[in-house]
Amino acid sequence: MKTKRLLTLLVLALVVATCLYLVGCGKCKHPELEITVVSKPTCTTDGVTNYVCSSCGYTETKTTPKLSQTGHNYVDGICTVCNFLAPSTSDLDFTLNDDGNSYTCTGIGSC
Repeated sequence: MKTKRLLTLLVLALVVATCLYLVGCGKCKHPELEITVVSKPTCTTDGVTNYVCSSCGYTETKTTPKLSQTGHNYVDGICTVCNFLAPSTSDLDFTLNDDGNSYTCTGIGSC
C-alpha cells in the first residue's frame, strides 16, 4: 500500500515538474526574442515595439518616447529631428512609404 502511494506521489510530482517546465514557471530568460517594430517614434508620436519569446511564448509591447518634447523643427519643409515633411499648403500630398524612408507625392497631375 505504501509503495502504491509513493509511486502515485512520484508520478504526480513528475507531472507537475513537466507542466512547470513547459509553462516556463517564470524562469525563462527569453534567449530568442522576435522583435517587431510596429512604428518608429517621431517628434509628435511615440514608437511601438513588440517582443515575442520563441522559447516560452512570452509577449511584451514597449513604447519608445517621441523624439522631441517641443514638436517638429522644420527647415526647408523637413523636420531636422525625424525627417517628417512639413504639411503643405499646396495641392500636393506626401505619404510616408512603408520603408519609413521615402515618400509618395500625389496631386502633381498626369502626363
